[in-house]
Amino acid sequence: MPIDPMQMSTARLERALLAEPRVCGEQMELFFAPEGEKPTARILREQAAAVLCADCPVRSLCFEYAARIRPEHGIWAGCTAGEIAVFSDVDEVA
Repeated sequence: MPIDPMQMSTARLERALLAEPRVCGEQMELFFAPEGEKPTARILREQAAAVLCADCPVRSLCFEYAARIRPEHGIWAGCTAGEIAVFSDVDEVA
């Protein structure tokens, strides 16, 4: 029976993410913006990253980890850092 990511400590989530194969590990350039990226290029890059995340075996771990650390940049579990912040704020209110 898989462990619920919400029941894991942040340190354990991080270790689990690093221990598991994940699609972002091979194409990091899709998950973080290069300096000077144009808006159209950003949209396309973020969409490509989200497609890869859709089938990632550690997506739930990644989302829970991102919700806790509140990243300022990047794509996490198919969501932008801004989307993660909004989801995290909603969870805190609920």
